Amino acid sequence: SDLTFRTTFRADVDGMPASSGPGGGSKEAALARADFAVHKAVFAARCGPRFVAYVEENLDPSTHTFAVQGSVEAVRLVLENIYADGGSVPSEQPSLLFEVISLCNFLQRADKEEIVSIQRLKELAERGIAADLQMAPVGPRLVQRAHAAADREARQLLRFCLRMIDEHFDELHRTQVQHTLVTDLAVELFRNRSRAPIQDALLHGRSDVASAVLQTEHGRAALRARDKDGRTALEVAILDIRDHGVADMLIAAGANVDALVSGDRKGAEAGDSLLHVAVRRAGRLGAALSASTAGQAPGFTAGGSTGGLA
Repeated sequence: SDLTFRTTFRADVDGMPASSGPGGGSKEAALARADFAVHKAVFAARCGPRFVAYVEENLDPSTHTFAVQGSVEAVRLVLENIYADGGSVPSEQPSLLFEVISLCNFLQRADKEEIVSIQRLKELAERGIAADLQMAPVGPRLVQRAHAAADREARQLLRFCLRMIDEHFDELHRTQVQHTLVTDLAVELFRNRSRAPIQDALLHGRSDVASAVLQTEHGRAALRARDKDGRTALEVAILDIRDHGVADMLIAAGANVDALVSGDRKGAEAGDSLLHVAVRRAGRLGAALSASTAGQAPGFTAGGSTGGLA
């Protein structure tokens, strides 16, 4: 062998990495180290001469070793795949595969150009995690995997996770799981699942997503878009979710208050703008309140609590 890769990591009492997978480990960690002898010629052939040069430039001068990040299992899996130029990965061990992805990202820093063999392994690890997700019940783990994929720039896996979240959206919304998806990823989710992402987000309790969409380059177009029922974002904010704070945000962003309301809006007439409907609704509400208080004894409100004399 020509080079030595040294991995230093924290392993728990069972020998598994304390930082494996999303969330990390909880057991007391102990420092561990392992050395791997590798051949310069093999790495030059599989990863390119610039990778070998990078390794040699970053050797520890006291030990003449190259420091890598990861557990023994992860480093061994990476080296085996580089030597074999591809292979299989254990899809039943997603935590290990997330380590492999992180290690691949670390090694890719050696070259501005993509190192094909390492990128191939990273994509193989992403597919392994996706295969494991397909076998598991839909739930919080799906969102956790999406977060982990985003953190590790695993775009293939992230797209898979967002697609699965979309396919099971109603269930994940009902169980409040979709609300745990971080805003940036939720923006991508809602933009992919709807032609009117602001309305879709508002109707599913994600005003944070609506605000974030407005900040994107597509924000103005999204603000003008109508959903499948013909509603504008401002119409949804005022007449559906009745959130004045969101309405103020949309108006400040340039929402058209004179836009016509959707054709099947209850209480609306042909040619009504949002303002017409809001005023008419306020008038009906005022009339209903007046009727409900008519004939009551002085000193009592409609709710029956004692108040000042009229």
